[in-house]
Amino acid sequence: MQNNNLIDISAFDKKSILELISFAENFILPDGSFKNEDLFQDKTIANVFFEPSTRTKISFEIAAMNLGCNVINFNATTSSLSKGETINETIDALGLMGVDLCILRSKDPLIEELSLKNESIRFINGGEGISSHPSQTLIDLMTIIQHKDSLNNLKIVIVGD
Repeated sequence: MQNNNLIDISAFDKKSILELISFAENFILPDGSFKNEDLFQDKTIANVFFEPSTRTKISFEIAAMNLGCNVINFNATTSSLSKGETINETIDALGLMGVDLCILRSKDPLIEELSLKNESIRFINGGEGISSHPSQTLIDLMTIIQHKDSLNNLKIVIVGD
């Protein structure tokens, strides 16, 4: 992770990826549902999505609630962005209000810059256009591991929107 942020999967080596996946599997019950563990009751997470999303946004919201977090679903269209506030000003304001983690989705590559300017908040890249989606990469790898013995010597094709 880059400064405790999940911005790009290339920041991880294979060992770290496998450790994250192994840790994540601890939250899956035998019937396939997910554990509710109030591990982070004192943390506030903001889902900041600047482009439409259903599965990613709701998945992060459910995961955060399952971990006991407070969740804010930021709506860019009804925010001060529509009055000229910059994204950096918005993120800075969220940090001042006590947001601990920002899950950011944007069509533009801006999360790395925002994470460098706003050190009080941790960031997870919830998808940056067609360039990166590390959380999706991790869940895809987890699914493959659940169905294959190893990631070695596989030919994988990803098809999606």
